[in-house]
Amino acid sequence: DKTLELVDKMSHARLIDVFDAYSFFEDNKDHVNTVLDIMLLAFRDMLVAKMSWKENILINSDKKDMIFNNVSGFSPGRIIKGIEVIEETRKNIKRNINYQLSIEVMLMKLQEE
Repeated sequence: DKTLELVDKMSHARLIDVFDAYSFFEDNKDHVNTVLDIMLLAFRDMLVAKMSWKENILINSDKKDMIFNNVSGFSPGRIIKGIEVIEETRKNIKRNINYQLSIEVMLMKLQEE
């Protein structure tokens, strides 16, 4: 739930909020792959919502209200870019690139409009 709340906040976050969000990733460092998976699923659901408006094919159907309310803040291109940024972050962490730097760059890129 906290991961989905984080994704929700990214649609209207200010840059300072991005750095506050890092603490969530620090607290969940041992489970970062799970957090990134949940973020990917949230972005997937936003793309489905944006393109089809069919709630019966959402993975996080219990969060459909949040998804449909949030999707207006994202263009399809921004959602796809978000998916790419999350995958790039996963690769960077696997390559042992600085964890904090990788997460903060991801959060900044996700916040950009």
